[in-house]
Amino acid sequence: MGRSYEYIRQGMRGVPLNSYIIFYQVSDNNVEILRVVNGRQDLEALFGE
Repeated sequence: MGRSYEYIRQGMRGVPLNSYIIFYQVSDNNVEILRVVNGRQDLEALFGE
């Protein structure tokens, strides 16, 4: 479920909700919410920390 954002971070996926994107990562049997951001932001710059 969700779109792959592997080009930004390995294993990262995202689901759009209204004008936001919920970024998450699945590991074993867990889902970790990484960030919820406005979809109009520069996503590569946000995760390039």
